[in-house]
Amino acid sequence: MTRHQIATLACLLHENKDLLSSMPFEQFNRQTTGPLSLAVKAAFDETRKDLATVEARIQSRLGSDAILLRDISEYLLSLGGKRIRPVLTLLAARLFG
Repeated sequence: MTRHQIATLACLLHENKDLLSSMPFEQFNRQTTGPLSLAVKAAFDETRKDLATVEARIQSRLGSDAILLRDISEYLLSLGGKRIRPVLTLLAARLFG
């Protein structure tokens, strides 16, 4: 992906962050068509490997001996909208090196 494509993609995601943060990624893909849906898919495809690393790091930080705290953390992470900022950050890192 070129720097211009990454910049365009990041701008499109940022402009629509409220919509994107209101539902899980999988649900968004099923309900949305057009340029925004394609941009979201492209962003996640472009950052998939790095996003998996971010996910693993988040999971490792949320460990707790208290079962309730662990359950609450897992529930909150499963809600929609928790991946837009990491994806934008990863795209910005690729854009600016």
